Amino acid sequence: MTNISPVTHWGQGKSRSRFLAPISEQIPDHLGLFKDIEANTFQKMYGQDGIAWLFRDKVKLYANADGHGINGEEHAKYALRLLPSRILERVPEIQRLYKHKKYQEIEELLETIYSTLDTYINFECPYTNALHCGGCTMTTKLLIPHPTQPWKYVSITSNTGDSISAVVQSGTHRMFEETTELNADSFEAWSEYAQNCHKQGYSPKLTVLGRFNVTNRSTQIGWAQPPVDGINQPIKPFKYKTVDGQLVPEHNDEVMRNFYTKAPPNLQYIITNGGTQSYRGRQPNLDDQNDGLFPAHNFGCTLEGLVQCLPSFGDLETRLTPSTTSNKMGEKHPEPEKLMVKTNIRTIHKSEIFLMGTDGLFDVLTTEDIIQATKNVESTKHNPTPLDYQTEYIKTMDKVSKTIFMVDKYPMFPRSPTGDIAWDDVSCITGMVTIVQPKKKKGKGHGGGRGKGQGQGKRR
Repeated sequence: MTNISPVTHWGQGKSRSRFLAPISEQIPDHLGLFKDIEANTFQKMYGQDGIAWLFRDKVKLYANADGHGINGEEHAKYALRLLPSRILERVPEIQRLYKHKKYQEIEELLETIYSTLDTYINFECPYTNALHCGGCTMTTKLLIPHPTQPWKYVSITSNTGDSISAVVQSGTHRMFEETTELNADSFEAWSEYAQNCHKQGYSPKLTVLGRFNVTNRSTQIGWAQPPVDGINQPIKPFKYKTVDGQLVPEHNDEVMRNFYTKAPPNLQYIITNGGTQSYRGRQPNLDDQNDGLFPAHNFGCTLEGLVQCLPSFGDLETRLTPSTTSNKMGEKHPEPEKLMVKTNIRTIHKSEIFLMGTDGLFDVLTTEDIIQATKNVESTKHNPTPLDYQTEYIKTMDKVSKTIFMVDKYPMFPRSPTGDIAWDDVSCITGMVTIVQPKKKKGKGHGGGRGKGQGQGKRR
């Protein structure tokens, strides 16, 4: 038997209000364009962040988005309204592909669904096609019954941008992320972005370190590299070269070494705190430093000072390059750089709690914080619900935020003197998947007792 407990959601946006009751908030549709779209899609916005879900029988689809920049909220609203139904209408195909172990084709299908919606929002939807600034991340989690072991579920999690879906396994309290953070801090993610651009005939945009060395209003750094015509230049932690027609990404080691080793005393806190972007990213940065590296991650890097997320929904001011601003022969609109979508496919063998949230939540909470909060619930509640877990996660988030601001003096950007939450809107979804394997029959083995747990990214 498999049971998916009712999900709970929480958010904190511009109004500073908190919501725990499901209050549906549909987007405007005065032209009646979406009458054929399932009206059962639940949707709620929290500032520029938002959540949505759509259920059909035993199939469950959850979505979480984080808008950014001017018009980011509009991109998030329409993406959340339209994407769930577009994915669910392809579920029979996804189930067939999974049954035949065609996992790569599932990944390609999800990328196509995301990309087709991206094109529609950018160029065709009359509510959004004039919005050339801003965009949104998107993370979806599709749960479908396992085709041959119906007491289990298959989880298919996809994302563009860096909003996280995490899982804590019941009993073992092992936590792992189902998503890949696609932002400019990551050398691996930027390398893939650069390769995609190269294959499409575009020059990739370079990452610049953080936001503090980009504009005239920010601190210009002169100790990492020589100025050009007397003007300090933005630090670019990654670079590339072309060898025999192939793009080869590289770390810009010399410049990053200078940044770390020659920083003046008044800015050494940037180094000793492990970056400036998030509390969660602090320790991985410090671990790399201890290994003798000079990491770029956890600085809120951007693509040439424009956006932190590698192409997500929208962001046309970033994705349209000079080579694509004029239409190609026969095309209706300019072609933006390819939308990067990462998909994780796995079988759920053991009961687990899932937590989907935007960076306003996960930038504050470390893995250890989430695991400890989970243990706190299970030590005080006999039959905990998703609301029990979510309440404890939020309580922990508020507590950690206050500590960061009042005690650690970590260079983040809280919105209030009390340190309540950090510097961004927050939305999250919490749910539970309970797996009860059937009992073995006497004298005859039953497949239900032989499933083993699996880690992130394994497919069965």
